[in-house]
Amino acid sequence: EIAVVQAGAGDIKGAKKTATSISSDPLKEALALKDIAVVQAGAGDIKGAKKTTASISNPNQKVQALAGIALAQADHENIEAAKKTFLEAKTLVLSISDPAQKAHALAGIALAQAGAGDIEAAKKTFLEAKTLVLSISDPARRDETLKDIAAAQAGAGEIAEAMKIATSISDPFQRDETLKEIAAAQAGAGDIEEAMKIATSISDSYQRDETLKKIALAQASAGEITEAINTATEIKGLSENLRSYFKIEVLLACVRKIASLKKTLKNGQFYNLPDFLSILFFVALHPDRDAAYSKIEYLSKNLKKF
Repeated sequence: EIAVVQAGAGDIKGAKKTATSISSDPLKEALALKDIAVVQAGAGDIKGAKKTTASISNPNQKVQALAGIALAQADHENIEAAKKTFLEAKTLVLSISDPAQKAHALAGIALAQAGAGDIEAAKKTFLEAKTLVLSISDPARRDETLKDIAAAQAGAGEIAEAMKIATSISDPFQRDETLKEIAAAQAGAGDIEEAMKIATSISDSYQRDETLKKIALAQASAGEITEAINTATEIKGLSENLRSYFKIEVLLACVRKIASLKKTLKNGQFYNLPDFLSILFFVALHPDRDAAYSKIEYLSKNLKKF
């Protein structure tokens, strides 16, 4: 997370140094470099993003980085370049031999394609991913792969298709995890009512609480503070210590303090009041509160004065 924050603050060199410092864990290093590449692309530095992507050894994460770059290109209205980068990503998928990893990579590409507005291409790529699942012999890996595809489809707005996949998952825990991701996608899209319906259908109490947390965060990000607090009160496993973070008077005090500031910052991760409030919820809900506070502290120190 620190590497991503550094990249977001424009410190690409520092971010890469942080990423490579965790070389003892190749997957974490690849994930960090992928995130850095996506941040670079989002800032318009496509050349730099591709250079970072080239340094990623994990083919799956390299595919995800390319998909993120393509999405950024589409966001900058460079559609033809985006199509070429998507093609580059799909070509790289061919080098992945494991069907589960290949399906995961394709699902990531499809999600980015949907985000870029190429719905037909996304549907085709999702179908390719689902077809690969048939060749996964291990039931546990098959369920996990189906979960990943369903989560990506939900993120792309294909809720009905995602729900079909969820019902086909045999393992109850994986099915509940899938429903959690679908509910989170719906909440993020503003469909809180349907998200809450899915949350109540989750049998595992832990997964149900995690789903409610995601819904509360989505409501907070949208500025629906009272609704977010109401959702938070339904989280049965939340300790009284953490529950105190959701008291209306505390959040309203934060609102009064932040509302007096400019809504747009020149730098950093917070762009408006709802974004900042979502960070407050992030701190309250994060399983590692020390890590959460460290992130907030780093961001606050690196924001330009305004």
